[in-house]
Amino acid sequence: MLPLTSTHRRLPLEWCHAQGNWTAAGWNQVVFSDESRFNLSSDDNRARVWRSVVNASILPLLYSDTPLPQLVRWYGVQLPNIHVHP
Repeated sequence: MLPLTSTHRRLPLEWCHAQGNWTAAGWNQVVFSDESRFNLSSDDNRARVWRSVVNASILPLLYSDTPLPQLVRWYGVQLPNIHVHP
């Protein structure tokens, strides 16, 4: 596991400060989520492409010759009155 950098800590905090004037109704529309993928084999057959920040919005180049088993864990936190639909 890679350690968090100061940038990893700073950016979410800056985002929260920027939303400091939101009302409770605004926050009721927010879901914080996290997902992780675990490959059940040693190689996921993907080519990783490192992109500069300028090109970050361009979809990464991915390919797979054979489907391999994998597990995706998804976790979300939301307020009680919000319903999440897939």
